[in-house]
Amino acid sequence: GRDDLLKQILVDFGVISKGRTQLVQQDRHELVQALQEFLASLIPLQAHAVVMIDEAQHLAPAVLEEIRLLSNIEADQGTQLQIVLLGQTDLETALKRPDMRQFEQRVTRRCRLEPLDAGEVRNYIEHRLAVAGAAQERRAGQMGRIRTVFTADAMDAVARLSGGLPRVINIVCDRALEAAFALRHQTVDLTAVESAAR
Repeated sequence: GRDDLLKQILVDFGVISKGRTQLVQQDRHELVQALQEFLASLIPLQAHAVVMIDEAQHLAPAVLEEIRLLSNIEADQGTQLQIVLLGQTDLETALKRPDMRQFEQRVTRRCRLEPLDAGEVRNYIEHRLAVAGAAQERRAGQMGRIRTVFTADAMDAVARLSGGLPRVINIVCDRALEAAFALRHQTVDLTAVESAAR
């Protein structure tokens, strides 16, 4: 809900404690005033506040309207609050509705990430493996080169089967790694990836 969003923002910025949001019923005016005071406290620091909302495609129209109203908060020095919405393509659809026209007009920047191509999928998989392997090696006190875990054919299959969507890439790779582990294989091959995708 609208007030829930406002309370969560204030909790995340450390303006109010989580327990206080449940015990004390503040009205909307008090919540907005608390946010304005927090934003005003950033001016001498020459700082800005950023709110990032993931999975924004799930927000109700009333909450989107609340976000629009919050984006209107300004000081003499300009806008102290930046709001970033992250969402899937359903978010674009929601913002194109006629009742969202005013909200749409407040959007100053837009970025759409397209699915990864086959080369990017390969780089993505190798990066994720390197990060996981480096962390494991740091814990073990040994740093060295990370060996390849997925064959080239397996990575190409991940790219094809996932459509280049990182969330799907992660799921297919996780399942393929589990399948290879269960079979005691050191390498994830095409068969393991196809099995994981099924």
